[in-house]
Amino acid sequence: MMAAGRGHERLVDLLIRHEAEINLQDSIGATALMNAAFFGHPAVVRRLLRAGADTATRVENSKTALQLAKEKGNTECVALLEPYRLPTDGELISGMEHGDLSFLERWFARGGHADHYYREQQERGRIVLIPLLV
Repeated sequence: MMAAGRGHERLVDLLIRHEAEINLQDSIGATALMNAAFFGHPAVVRRLLRAGADTATRVENSKTALQLAKEKGNTECVALLEPYRLPTDGELISGMEHGDLSFLERWFARGGHADHYYREQQERGRIVLIPLLV
């Protein structure tokens, strides 16, 4: 959604009302939410969050909208996105190892996916990804 990255609040509202796919990704995996957060448009971030934008989606470099906002120093966007922050892989592994049901419920409530893979270790220069269910 080009309008999101440019901060055009009224256009974003109109597109949302006309059922634009707010989680659509461009060629590098960026979404409207990511663009609004990266370019520092908190009013657009707020609108997209209210419309159900996925905060867990990552661009090619594995960054979320929150991480992009932090990287650019867009503190208002960070404050809006922080409540949706997914746990780090370390926090996720700890919750899984301890059988923490409430932790996983929070994971899903914040947009975590059941098919998430976490990084366990590096072996001979490659990262080993482990699915949660294994």
